[in-house]
Amino acid sequence: MTRPSPTARRTGLALAAAVALPLALLPAAPAAGAPAECAQSAPNAPMQVTADCVDPQYAHPVIDSESEQTSPVAHHLVTGHFEGTNITFHIYLHPQADRAQWDGRFFQSTYPVTFSAAEDTSRASDSAIRFALANGGYAVQAGNASFSLGYRHTAAAAKFAETVAAAWYGSDRAISGYLYGASGGSFQVVGAAENTQDVWQGFVPLVQAVPTPNSYNFNGRSAAELILADKEGAIRCAHARRQRRPPSHPG
Repeated sequence: MTRPSPTARRTGLALAAAVALPLALLPAAPAAGAPAECAQSAPNAPMQVTADCVDPQYAHPVIDSESEQTSPVAHHLVTGHFEGTNITFHIYLHPQADRAQWDGRFFQSTYPVTFSAAEDTSRASDSAIRFALANGGYAVQAGNASFSLGYRHTAAAAKFAETVAAAWYGSDRAISGYLYGASGGSFQVVGAAENTQDVWQGFVPLVQAVPTPNSYNFNGRSAAELILADKEGAIRCAHARRQRRPPSHPG
């Protein structure tokens, strides 16, 4: 067998290196079937979250406990957190005996901040739990005991809860979700509506936190009419006198 010359070996190694180096510099392709990461539409733009993408910040949900609860109504409770974050979540499902009452939907409330040490925005209120279960849905909520701003943690919890619900209810049906929030939560609802796709099917911002809601104008006029009704004549006279008064000039 003829052995290649040193020159030939060096040439072959150089060619191999020339081919391997560009390949090594190429970004690794995602594994076949792996969901794509959620991405921004432009630098410094909000993250665009779809039903299928994975938000890298909330990519690892962990279930901490499952239990049967009786208050405010009977339900199956799943609690958990997103690894590497301070976000926790609670999922309130029908109890096993009532799973047939589920009608393929969920309701989710969101709020950005707590006001006392006893509060936790990852826990749904009693009324939210009752409403969801009584209307053919489960309830899901995500947050923490301090600040949980934005919509991304809420979207991640909604998507993970769907996998939990599919297993609990033994169903592969399409699930419809509805996000709602009042005051500061209205900002998060609008942000979610603008920057997510197919995570929820409906959005309800309540008591929108804008500088001058229309209700302020009407409420102010109604209150003035109620409080000052018997002073109307005096107010008109005072206004008329002011209109007749000549303008004053600084001395």
